[in-house]
Amino acid sequence: MHRIFVLLLPLLCLGAEEGVSMVDQVQNTADPTNGAPPPSGPNMTWIFIAIFAFLIWTMISATRRQKREQQEKMAAIAALKIGDQCVTVGGICGVVERLGEESIDLRTGGADGAVLTFTKPAINQVIKEPSAAGSN
Repeated sequence: MHRIFVLLLPLLCLGAEEGVSMVDQVQNTADPTNGAPPPSGPNMTWIFIAIFAFLIWTMISATRRQKREQQEKMAAIAALKIGDQCVTVGGICGVVERLGEESIDLRTGGADGAVLTFTKPAINQVIKEPSAAGSN
C-alpha cells in the first residue's frame, strides 16, 4: 500500500495550484456550480405544487371510489330477500333464510345444511343468480 501512495503522489501534485489545497481542487471540480446555491425558483416551485396537487387528487379520488363502493354494497344488502345467495367477509357462502333488523340467517350446505346468523355488515357480496354461484 505504501508503494501505491508513492506512485500516486507525483500524479496528485501535478495538477496542484499554488496556495490551493488538493481537497479544495477536488471539491471545485466535483461541484459544477462552484459554490452557487442549489437550483430553485419558479420552476422548482411549480414542480412541488404539481406533486402536491397530484397527491391531493389521488387521495380525493380514492376516497370517493371507496364511498361509492360502500354505498353500492349497503344498497345491495338493503335489497336482500329470502332465497338470495351471498358471501360473508369470512368467505362463507349461503342462501338467505331469514332477514332481521340487524342480522341475517344463512343456510349453508344445501337444504339440510346448518343455519348461521350474521350481522348485516358481515355480508361481503350478494349473488343474485343462485345457479351461477352453486355450480362449482
